Amino acid sequence: MKTSRSNLSLSASQTVGVRPALDASKAIRSSVSRAPRPYRCDTLLWIGDSEHPEMRAVWQVCQQSCDVIAIRRSIDDAIGSPPRHSPTHVIVAQTNRHEVAGFVIDGERSVSLRSKFAEADVLVVRGSLVAPTVRLPNGGGVPNNTACSGHPGSLNEPPMPVWVNSVSVLEAVNYLPHWFDDSTAVDAVGSEERSGVYSGSSDVIVRPVVVVASQYTDAECYLDSLQGLWRCGAHSAPLVQWQRELTRRSSAGFATVLWDDSAAPPTTGDQWVQRCGRAPHARHIWMTGMANRDQRRVARENGIDAVVEKPGRLECLIAAVVQGVH
Repeated sequence: MKTSRSNLSLSASQTVGVRPALDASKAIRSSVSRAPRPYRCDTLLWIGDSEHPEMRAVWQVCQQSCDVIAIRRSIDDAIGSPPRHSPTHVIVAQTNRHEVAGFVIDGERSVSLRSKFAEADVLVVRGSLVAPTVRLPNGGGVPNNTACSGHPGSLNEPPMPVWVNSVSVLEAVNYLPHWFDDSTAVDAVGSEERSGVYSGSSDVIVRPVVVVASQYTDAECYLDSLQGLWRCGAHSAPLVQWQRELTRRSSAGFATVLWDDSAAPPTTGDQWVQRCGRAPHARHIWMTGMANRDQRRVARENGIDAVVEKPGRLECLIAAVVQGVH
């Protein structure tokens, strides 16, 4: 439902009454089928343009996942006119890095936003024109005694760095369900002990994965991430191996080929057919951070099963690998 800047949008399903003429069994079936599903998010504050073409799919996921949504056009609007209900989640939909003076998320406005909604989880969805930002520049941060830092401390201590949690708009649709679920989970253990990436990943048997990258340093992060997630699970860690070049012989026995763009840059459809043809039996995943939408489309139309943003979210990589497990 479209909302104004000062109003809340309710996405809860409307209750439909059962006519008295229905018998008991039909009434029970009707009430069960129309029972509202639980929402992943209680109250979302959306900052930005929900009608921007790049954000439409993300907005639809939020409408399906959130019970209440408040909309503000900019960070300044959100701080100056906060919603009546404290949000549990805040999404900053940034389509252009400099489109609004008070919209930059890697400066003082980010600190003010986190201070205003200290109890909420904040995520920036980056449009195609916005570069990744990992933390505030110039040593910016929040004093250790504030709720934003997450750790009690003293005003005399140096400020904690403010990390900007962000995701590319290309990955947001797949990542948001994980973010909502992880944010609402009972925080009974430390964040380092919570995987927060793929529900039940340790119970999934992942078949061998080969990482194709030009250098071992390009493949190392994939090797560590994929093997580490299953070390504490019920099954042993999957076989994950690095290869500089993939051939039909070297691909034998691997169920998934993870192509890093250091060894597999964007190319033509015919070249993708040749690449993926070296492992015709395998599932192919392309890790890229420089390909545009057309180049990604060409890859998917010619042998690539999934394209994952780089740098991106580990959740999306795991989901792409596990998706091929049956």
